[in-house]
Amino acid sequence: MEMKRVGGSKSTRIANQNYLNFPHRWWKYSNQSRLRMILFRLNVATWRAPCLRAGAMCLLLLLAGCEEDILMPEPSEKPFTLYGVLSPQLKEQSIRVYTVDERLQPIPPEPLAATFTSTDLQSGEVRVWQDSLIHEEPAGWVNVFWSPFEAEYGHTYHIEVTGQDGEKSEVTVSVPPMTEMVLPDEASFPPELIPVRVQGGAPRLIHVKLEYLLEIQIANTLVFYNRPISYDGQQHRESSEWVIPVNLSRDYQTIFESLLKDPLFVASSGMTLHRLTLSLVVATEDWDPPGGAFDPEVLGEPGTMTNIEKGFGFVGAGYRDTLEWVPPEDLYTAAGFLVP
Repeated sequence: MEMKRVGGSKSTRIANQNYLNFPHRWWKYSNQSRLRMILFRLNVATWRAPCLRAGAMCLLLLLAGCEEDILMPEPSEKPFTLYGVLSPQLKEQSIRVYTVDERLQPIPPEPLAATFTSTDLQSGEVRVWQDSLIHEEPAGWVNVFWSPFEAEYGHTYHIEVTGQDGEKSEVTVSVPPMTEMVLPDEASFPPELIPVRVQGGAPRLIHVKLEYLLEIQIANTLVFYNRPISYDGQQHRESSEWVIPVNLSRDYQTIFESLLKDPLFVASSGMTLHRLTLSLVVATEDWDPPGGAFDPEVLGEPGTMTNIEKGFGFVGAGYRDTLEWVPPEDLYTAAGFLVP
């Protein structure tokens, strides 16, 4: 994706925008048209850090169809669409802002006639964010408001975007508290199953993934092989904690069966386990799409998933957490993995 910055602030804001892809505008469209819609996803590469914890949230561009015309509200009723994420792992916060128009038209390369403010409801600090323009292909020009601060764990922020005529869109967002992933004592769980606990009162966990670093033989060569396994939907609450039941035996079967489809894989050499990496996103409670899945056919309807008062879009808060470890040998050998 080509991305250019025009005027304004630090170049690091462009890097921060790599995980944020937003809709150009909410449009009135016909049955021959397609509504461009952005949904949140995670971009691990953007959030890679020297330590084992890193992360944030991002938005994924999807296309959704519609059979009937959607009549947009009058601009005075819902003047703006907002998309963004507040994260305590960023030194700069940024949110994209679009005007709600009745017809499709390109966004001009000029500042938005609006004032953007945020208020930390715990400290009382009020910030006026700066507008900037970035150019993306094929999106065109996008207005990105930004401010150089780190969102605080557990703090609540009230965000307002006010137009020249006093019309306003606003949202209140609470940053999740700091959490910790904890491995259980070896004697407290059955073989081949590792219940990892996420402590600290996380409102919601999404994008839960376990990555296996394995050594396998392809033809006559030993190679390292990274294989992610999704654990989304398997996490569950226990009081104020979340539990992720890591099942080594089931994952072994899943990975091994998929490798058998490669004719060059030497099955007799087995799979040697070097490391496990559990990653997830701690997100706000309202990060909850209808049906539990980010279905573009559902979320393509304006207002289906929004927390903006007198507006459209979604502003969430969250951060990425990662835990690396090597389980006890008796556990992963019982599941079928080999010792390095």
